[in-house]
Amino acid sequence: ISLNPDEYLLPGFIDLHVHAPQWPNAGVALDRPLNEWLDTYTFPLEAKYQDVSFAKLVYDNLVEELVGNGTTTALYFGTIHNPANLELAKACIKHNQRGFIGKVAMDNPAQTPANYRDASAKSAVADTETFIKQLTKLSQNAAIKQTPVITPRFVPSCTPESLKGLGELAKKYDLPIQSHCSESDWENGYALENYHKRDSEVLDQYGLLTDKSVMAHGTLLNQSDLDTFKSRGVAVAHCPISNVYFGNAVLPVSKLLQQNVKVGLGTDISGGYSPSLYQNIRQAVI
Repeated sequence: ISLNPDEYLLPGFIDLHVHAPQWPNAGVALDRPLNEWLDTYTFPLEAKYQDVSFAKLVYDNLVEELVGNGTTTALYFGTIHNPANLELAKACIKHNQRGFIGKVAMDNPAQTPANYRDASAKSAVADTETFIKQLTKLSQNAAIKQTPVITPRFVPSCTPESLKGLGELAKKYDLPIQSHCSESDWENGYALENYHKRDSEVLDQYGLLTDKSVMAHGTLLNQSDLDTFKSRGVAVAHCPISNVYFGNAVLPVSKLLQQNVKVGLGTDISGGYSPSLYQNIRQAVI
């Protein structure tokens, strides 16, 4: 390969945290607290993905944009809708991107809207297992492999029963796991109030912290959390742009690396306004 003096050959980026259905909202209402942002803007948008044609339109545009920004592998949160999640996988295949895709599980009626939640813990787990089988079948003859990911949204959105069932699925199928962990005071406060444990301890209790787990944000992880992450082999998806908005904190990356906790980068669309990991790398310098 011959390159000009101003040309570079780089490996593709791996984006460890993308909320695919939130793409139309990129940059919207980033001044609002996390729980308000979810209830007012994010959940109403994600509920629209029961419309498969809408999902197909958005996901094709999103994946094309990510690939155009150099992202050749992405770890995606989908929605609760399996047909829409399969459209995301098809978009990844179309644009030659390796996708790790999760059917989002969120069944807690106290923290999720009536029009956008799993009907029960049983259905959250059953629909996740259905998606695992559907995506595995779709990926069999694809040039670019697509991998299902166990995806409890985060501790507040799930009941203990769904967390337990999802942990069992992860073990049964030996799959990656993704969620949010210690992203905000509100998130951790919910775990402390309802479980009398930090959110990392809750996830660990249900077998959701393994060497195939990627936990987004982690700006409020304490030393005990870091010890658990290291011993379990958990990776942190560092999202430099969105951490400023919703975590109101900066991830101490050097501290994590010194303790041999794995760290990668994520755009966190749409909590992060940019689909470019270049932009997130710049923000990470701060």
